[in-house]
Amino acid sequence: MFTRIAERSKAVEDAREAAEAKPIPPGSVYDEFRKDNFGDFVEDNPDMNDKELGTGFYEMWDKLDDAVRQTYVERVSKQKKKYNSEVAAYNTRNPHTPIISDN
Repeated sequence: MFTRIAERSKAVEDAREAAEAKPIPPGSVYDEFRKDNFGDFVEDNPDMNDKELGTGFYEMWDKLDDAVRQTYVERVSKQKKKYNSEVAAYNTRNPHTPIISDN
């Protein structure tokens, strides 16, 4: 009886570790741009409401120079490569709960 409980506890602990170790997929190019710039945009425009902030920030993104945008594209590309290698390693360690990646 105690052996079964110990086996279940071990299985539960293994499942928790596997869930915690799952790689996190990268965001979009816009997400990266937003992480870098949205805080400053909000500070520079304290009188804007949420809708105006969202619209204004997207307009800033839309008008962004292609060369600057390319830096974010390259950053996300590197993150996707890293994510895909992490997914492959995760799937090797956890064959019963694979992650299916479309990146």
